[in-house]
Amino acid sequence: MGARLMLALYLFISENLELKCLPREYKHDGICCPMCERGSFVKAHCTSKSSDSRCVICPDKTYTDQPNCYTNCTRCKHCHFRKCKAMQ
Repeated sequence: MGARLMLALYLFISENLELKCLPREYKHDGICCPMCERGSFVKAHCTSKSSDSRCVICPDKTYTDQPNCYTNCTRCKHCHFRKCKAMQ
Protein backbone atom coordinates (compact mmCIF):
# COMPACT_ATOMS: atom_id res chain seq x y z
CA MET A 1 0.00 0.00 0.00
CA GLY A 2 2.84 2.41 0.80
CA ALA A 3 4.45 1.80 -2.60
CA ARG A 4 1.20 2.60 -4.42
CA LEU A 5 0.81 5.82 -2.48
CA MET A 6 4.40 6.83 -3.27
CA LEU A 7 3.89 6.06 -6.97
CA ALA A 8 0.66 8.08 -7.09
CA LEU A 9 2.37 10.98 -5.31
CA TYR A 10 5.34 10.81 -7.70
CA LEU A 11 3.07 10.84 -10.77
CA PHE A 12 1.03 13.75 -9.39
CA ILE A 13 4.13 15.83 -8.66
CA SER A 14 5.86 15.07 -11.97
CA GLU A 15 2.74 16.05 -13.95
CA ASN A 16 2.45 19.36 -12.11
CA LEU A 17 6.15 20.16 -12.48
CA GLU A 18 6.11 19.81 -16.26
CA LEU A 19 8.19 22.50 -17.92
CA LYS A 20 6.06 25.35 -19.18
CA CYS A 21 7.66 27.84 -21.54
CA LEU A 22 6.72 31.47 -22.09
CA PRO A 23 4.66 32.37 -25.19
CA ARG A 24 7.73 33.33 -27.30
CA GLU A 25 9.71 30.24 -26.22
CA TYR A 26 9.66 26.57 -27.20
CA LYS A 27 10.72 23.42 -25.38
CA HIS A 28 13.83 21.58 -26.61
CA ASP A 29 15.68 18.86 -24.64
CA GLY A 30 13.96 19.85 -21.40
CA ILE A 31 14.72 23.58 -21.53
CA CYS A 32 12.89 26.62 -22.89
CA CYS A 33 14.58 28.24 -25.88
CA PRO A 34 13.67 31.64 -27.38
CA MET A 35 11.85 31.47 -30.71
CA CYS A 36 13.29 32.98 -33.87
CA GLU A 37 11.62 36.08 -35.29
CA ARG A 38 9.52 35.90 -38.45
CA GLY A 39 11.70 35.86 -41.53
CA SER A 40 14.23 33.54 -39.87
CA PHE A 41 14.57 29.93 -38.68
CA VAL A 42 16.47 27.94 -36.04
CA LYS A 43 19.96 26.95 -37.19
CA ALA A 44 20.92 25.66 -33.70
CA HIS A 45 18.75 25.20 -30.60
CA CYS A 46 19.77 26.78 -27.30
CA THR A 47 21.82 24.53 -25.04
CA SER A 48 21.04 26.07 -21.64
CA LYS A 49 18.57 28.48 -20.04
CA SER A 50 21.06 31.30 -20.49
CA SER A 51 21.87 30.69 -24.17
CA ASP A 52 19.87 31.77 -27.22
CA SER A 53 18.77 29.75 -30.21
CA ARG A 54 20.92 30.55 -33.23
CA CYS A 55 18.58 32.05 -35.82
CA VAL A 56 19.35 32.58 -39.50
CA ILE A 57 17.48 34.73 -42.03
CA CYS A 58 15.43 32.71 -44.53
CA PRO A 59 17.06 32.21 -47.94
CA ASP A 60 15.62 33.92 -51.02
CA LYS A 61 12.21 32.64 -52.12
CA THR A 62 11.45 31.24 -48.64
CA TYR A 63 9.77 32.72 -45.55
CA THR A 64 8.40 32.30 -42.03
CA ASP A 65 5.48 34.53 -41.12
CA GLN A 66 5.53 34.31 -37.33
CA PRO A 67 7.92 33.77 -34.40
CA ASN A 68 8.91 30.11 -34.66
CA CYS A 69 11.08 27.13 -33.80
CA TYR A 70 11.20 25.84 -37.40
CA THR A 71 14.41 24.27 -38.68
CA ASN A 72 13.76 25.55 -42.20
CA CYS A 73 11.66 28.14 -44.01
CA THR A 74 8.62 27.60 -46.21
CA ARG A 75 9.11 27.93 -49.95
CA CYS A 76 7.20 30.83 -51.50
CA LYS A 77 4.47 29.92 -53.96
CA HIS A 78 4.54 31.27 -57.48
CA CYS A 79 2.05 34.12 -57.94
CA HIS A 80 0.68 35.71 -61.06
CA PHE A 81 2.00 39.20 -61.69
CA ARG A 82 -0.11 41.96 -60.05
CA LYS A 83 -2.24 39.47 -58.11
CA CYS A 84 0.01 39.35 -55.06
CA LYS A 85 0.78 41.78 -52.28
CA ALA A 86 4.28 42.25 -50.90
CA MET A 87 4.70 41.14 -47.27
CA GLN A 88 7.52 41.48 -44.76
